[in-house]
Amino acid sequence: MKVSIFADYSNQWVAVKQDLSKVYYSGKTFSEVYNEIEKRYKKVDLMLMYVPPIDQFIAPHEYS
Repeated sequence: MKVSIFADYSNQWVAVKQDLSKVYYSGKTFSEVYNEIEKRYKKVDLMLMYVPPIDQFIAPHEYS
């Protein structure tokens, strides 16, 4: 997985190519991204995914 392409999309929804080589569109909500790619990229095979915040834990963590 090419994690580096997601560095600028922390805490956002992104529309990416199936091979994760390019981000086509990003936004704060699923609906925003979905609606925009439906208008702009109907002929491109894209998937939507959420990029979690890169400065926070997303799994339980025990603090000492």
